[in-house]
Amino acid sequence: MLSSLRKAAARLLGSPASAGEPRRVALDDVPQLGTVYPELDTVTMTLRFSSPDGEHSTAPYSRTFDARTRANLSFRCKNPNCCQGGFELLGLIDRATASRRDSVTGTDLCAGMESPRGTSQRRCHHELHYRIAIRYRQH
Repeated sequence: MLSSLRKAAARLLGSPASAGEPRRVALDDVPQLGTVYPELDTVTMTLRFSSPDGEHSTAPYSRTFDARTRANLSFRCKNPNCCQGGFELLGLIDRATASRRDSVTGTDLCAGMESPRGTSQRRCHHELHYRIAIRYRQH
């Protein structure tokens, strides 16, 4: 059953609905983090977005999610020319909890396409740098 909940959450939060726009999901349709991952107490994410040349970078920001938080862990690409891009972190949580890791650090590359007016499409190379700390429930 837990696997089917995770698959349903991934399907809800998955691919974009139309060019340039991430899929819009009613928050009530997104399961709570504790429903998808009953073993978790909290997940704290520190995120920073950057362009491939490093010129455009956001300040890092952190957010803590508890079991009651809706499991919408999708983030839009910060590139204004990006179409159908973004970052989905639910899979990272899935892999981390499967191996009982308490932290995950890395960089994810946007899968979208960059389409400035008057030019042909090319791959968006904006990045999401993340540090995720996971605290498990005590049994």
